[in-house]
Formats: sequence, structure tokens, C-alpha cells
Amino acid sequence: MELLEYVTPETGRRLPADAQMNDLWAWQTTLLTLDAKAAADEALADGSWISPGVCDLSASPLGLDGAAMIRDPDGHAILLGQP
Repeated sequence: MELLEYVTPETGRRLPADAQMNDLWAWQTTLLTLDAKAAADEALADGSWISPGVCDLSASPLGLDGAAMIRDPDGHAILLGQP
């Protein structure tokens, strides 16, 4: 995976303050980790929570023992999943 930092074009728009994950244009990057809580804590140094914290999704089709949805400092949504 290559992570790039793009500069917002002068004609582009910033992420709306009221953006929700169920908006039609919403997207996320999913990363698997051995410890979702530790990864979220480290990533949240400059970001913010979307989910209420690390959630147990073992009964869901995803089958993740732990998962957290966060927003990075640039506003990108990231799902941190613990298989």
C-alpha cells in the first residue's frame, strides 16, 4: 500500500463537516491489525473517532473480534479490524 498526501486542489471542496459514513459518496480504507485498540489509540493522536470506540463484530458477517472506525487528520475514514 502506498500512502500519499495530496494537496487539496484550489477548485476542490473540503470534506463537509456533517459527512456521514452512510452518504452515497462515502468510502473507507480497511486495515487489519492484531490489536485494534492499540492501533486506534496510536492513530488517534491527530485524528478522531467515528465509531463509539472499539466494537465487537464477531457475530457480524465481517467476523472481527474488534473493530474501530476512525478519521485520520486529513478526514479519511479508516476501519481498523482485528480478526
